[in-house]
Amino acid sequence: IFVDRYDDGTGDFMPSLVLAGNGTPAVVWQNDSVVYASEELDLDTRIKSIEIAAAVFNAETGTFGESVALTSENEVCELAVQAAPSGNGVAVCWLENTENSLYMASGTNAIHTIAWDAETGTWGEDTLVAEGLTTLANFSAGEIGDAFYVAYSSDSETSTSVSWHNLTAGTTGVLTAA
Repeated sequence: IFVDRYDDGTGDFMPSLVLAGNGTPAVVWQNDSVVYASEELDLDTRIKSIEIAAAVFNAETGTFGESVALTSENEVCELAVQAAPSGNGVAVCWLENTENSLYMASGTNAIHTIAWDAETGTWGEDTLVAEGLTTLANFSAGEIGDAFYVAYSSDSETSTSVSWHNLTAGTTGVLTAA
């Protein structure tokens, strides 16, 4: 049913289903924003049109509502999309690479987030969590208590570190091995 409802003729990838803090289901996925002719399907062209879309379940109708583009027309591939409960809603986090490197091997990397508020039924604004990350090994996001966190590991020339951001309180830190 999901594919039929949102099939816009473009590629749809990496769906993530999450329950909002109030229990409302939401689904987030990578959506190709362009319909390509077969001769245009080289990876370098295609990854520039990958965006993030979301839909929230409507309990009254028993279906997911209209899809919403959370990103659009920025010619930067959004990848490694994660969704997690945050407060009464949902927070969506993703990575962007300045050179559209799927393996993040060149350019610099950034982590973004955007939240859906269950009380208002609206999506907020794209928030930059971290940028200028030269090598990003992994990242994760989730709610701890009443706060929403993003954690990631990044490499420098001399070591690998794990950094965290408490987006609710606006605090950050770096973890070091004992």
